[in-house]
Amino acid sequence: MDQITALLVDPDPTYRDKLSKVLSAEDGLPFRVRWAETFETALEFLKKSPAGIVLFSLTPPNLKGLETFEKLRAAAGDLPIVVVVAPGLETNAREALARGAQDYLLKDGSDEKIAARVLRCAIERKQIERERSEIRRSRSEFSSVVAHELRSPLTFIREGVVQVLDGTQGPLAEEQKSFLNISLQGIDRLSRVLTDLSTITKLEAGTLPLEQGDVDLAALAKQASQGFQERARRKGIVLKENLPDRGAHCCGSRMKTIQAVSNLIAHALETTSNGAIEIAVVNRESSVECSVSDTSNGICKEDLSQIFAKFHRGANRSVASNSESGLELALSKAIVEAQRGKIWVESVRGKGTKFTFSLPKQAVTTGHGNA
Repeated sequence: MDQITALLVDPDPTYRDKLSKVLSAEDGLPFRVRWAETFETALEFLKKSPAGIVLFSLTPPNLKGLETFEKLRAAAGDLPIVVVVAPGLETNAREALARGAQDYLLKDGSDEKIAARVLRCAIERKQIERERSEIRRSRSEFSSVVAHELRSPLTFIREGVVQVLDGTQGPLAEEQKSFLNISLQGIDRLSRVLTDLSTITKLEAGTLPLEQGDVDLAALAKQASQGFQERARRKGIVLKENLPDRGAHCCGSRMKTIQAVSNLIAHALETTSNGAIEIAVVNRESSVECSVSDTSNGICKEDLSQIFAKFHRGANRSVASNSESGLELALSKAIVEAQRGKIWVESVRGKGTKFTFSLPKQAVTTGHGNA
């Protein structure tokens, strides 16, 4: 069986020797340890020689470990990285995991017996990630092709319906106009479905560029809220705002973030027949949270686990809506998670529902690039 090259980036030759001895003696999947004393040496090695996995030390004297880890991760491409930390620095290891490391080893000798297993699992997990990424990419391409092939004929159909409605093809009876207007609404809704589905698939696959910049989530929430005030008034719903005076700044895409907020407000308006809806923004230590609460009948327990699924409609949503595509919640989820945020829902039957999402205050490296 061919040996797998494990590149160890660590200034300590003693640890190198111990790790080499442990890994070379492993049966089943032998490793060959190559040593890079510095980050610069590691870069030179990766340029010239193939490696199967990288072990990167976060222990002193490498005091800029996490910063250097980010640079190494970018240089290593899709190679799996396992970080090595001294006892007491497990917090740094967990931070590295959040930034893309596959696993970590403790540099006190306690993990030496399981080192080979940790590396094997890291390589296997990375391979699974690659396969999933390829599936998402293929799905994104398929959805884009389908959307393109359907959008062109839809445009011609819509134009034909509009021309008939305008009377350019002859006079129409009121009943005929009513029927054609219903058809036009259906065409527009299908067009929105195609657009939303294509966007979701691209976001999930990481193929849709998102600009990263400073976003005042409080200002965006207020802008979105103002756009729904008239619709809320017509339904007899009070649309309230609970926003910080000094703003709430996070890092993300302004255009996509306001779309996520708007979708949550639209969902609340669709499911609430009377009462109130509140849009709130709260500053947290490392993130900003935005929530949309309503006084609807709430969500059935069996619906909660599927509430963000594509085309899911709970018991209190209409089967069809001219204004919604059935993808609003799924799209909000995709937008938030593409920006390394989190989204969740809380609901009490008969009392109401609260959707909340959070976005990081600091820029986080993603696979989406810049717009």
